[in-house]
Amino acid sequence: MRTVFIGTNFGPGTLSNAGYPLQSRRWRRGQALSEASIVIQGQPEDLTVSTAHDSTPGFERTFVYRHLDFINTEMFLLDGERLQAVDKPKDAGLSFWREWVLISLRSDWAVAGRTWPAGTNLICKADDYGRWPQFSSAVHAHIDTHVSGMSMTASRILLVVQDKVVAKAEAWHFDGKAWLGQAVNAPFPGNLGLTGLHDPHIANDPFAEDYFQSYTGLLSPSTLSLRSAETGHCELLKATPSFFDASGMRAVPRVATSRDGTPVPYFLVSPKRRAGRWQESHAAIRLRWLQPVHDTQLPRHPRAWVGWNEVVSTCLPTSAAAASSARLGMRLRVGPTSK
Repeated sequence: MRTVFIGTNFGPGTLSNAGYPLQSRRWRRGQALSEASIVIQGQPEDLTVSTAHDSTPGFERTFVYRHLDFINTEMFLLDGERLQAVDKPKDAGLSFWREWVLISLRSDWAVAGRTWPAGTNLICKADDYGRWPQFSSAVHAHIDTHVSGMSMTASRILLVVQDKVVAKAEAWHFDGKAWLGQAVNAPFPGNLGLTGLHDPHIANDPFAEDYFQSYTGLLSPSTLSLRSAETGHCELLKATPSFFDASGMRAVPRVATSRDGTPVPYFLVSPKRRAGRWQESHAAIRLRWLQPVHDTQLPRHPRAWVGWNEVVSTCLPTSAAAASSARLGMRLRVGPTSK
């Protein structure tokens, strides 16, 4: 029987105070929409509710979410007509991938006699989840490092890890005993994205271990490439035009310190002729605008840089502390600064 899960304005009491759907309904073929059965009913103070389905053969699951806000959620598995709660921290991201469960922690989590720090990404067998096994940690927590993107091939987990403002790529696979990771030779530094292409519904999928790699940098235009997770082969598919001549320029990740002692990472863009003599006395780093850690500024390819004869920079904060301590228009100084 064909089924669609739908959320919309079904009438009074079906929208949250924020104007989003508070009901997710199961709409079966041949039914009137008004007859669709309610899967979950949220509360007016909730942000919204939603439903998703994983159709991977042999691992079919339906997920139901109660979104308390943009960060905190309650998650359920739909078992027939019954909702089975998934035990997780409300602010943690949790996803199922084939026989595995992956959890991304935003705050410390004490479980099974151990406390996992915020920023850790955990993985375990889905059949073991809830019986609190010893998790394998795919990416360890670090004050300057967090996972900003995750995708999968047929057998690998692809991660984009932000180290301060620098994106790095990692590929993880299970060797039968443990999860092993290795660095991917991706463009550096810049804004990186990885998207797996495997379709589990296609037998002998020719793209099972392939993925798209998107990249843009402060000195390079956006590119889209096709890569193999098995061989590492990379084929450029598309690229946007370059709006200026970046030859003779370089972008270097740096860290400044705000008045309250918070480290604020940024990029310093300068002519290569200043190599070894950055003349930082002429560098004034200005924050154009800031957002919290959940929407970090990342490198992009500008249409033009002004004043190439001077050091030009853009500031890219990645920590909640930096975002909260800094203010629009705040000037950070790197060494002696001239106005």
